[in-house]
Amino acid sequence: MTHSTCCNNIQKLYQEELEEYKKKHPNFCTSCQGWGMHFSTYDPSPAGVSLSSGSMLDVDTCTECVDKELCPCCMIPTTPVFDHEDNHHVCTECGWSEDDEKHVGMHDEPECFCQEISEMSLISD
Repeated sequence: MTHSTCCNNIQKLYQEELEEYKKKHPNFCTSCQGWGMHFSTYDPSPAGVSLSSGSMLDVDTCTECVDKELCPCCMIPTTPVFDHEDNHHVCTECGWSEDDEKHVGMHDEPECFCQEISEMSLISD
């Protein structure tokens, strides 16, 4: 199967981003891609009810890093920080914190739809 130019460009950009992320965080958690969490969405509206559809975001901490008190960016044990509002963990190596939005993980590899597009074009011909 041949990929479209667009698909090749997207994959190339992703690989470049991944290499940059690996340079910055060579030991990042591959389970959560360095986020420290797993995200999923679901529609809580039961079928057959007059509620409009929508989606909810479900967030679970990563069992491979955060739940083991390891930094998702460098997999080094984090240090507990106790304050008046809540307790959180901080990485003394890279500065990651559960409350810090500047340490983001890597996004998932882009999906390729070239096969489906190819099949659709065969149907429409």
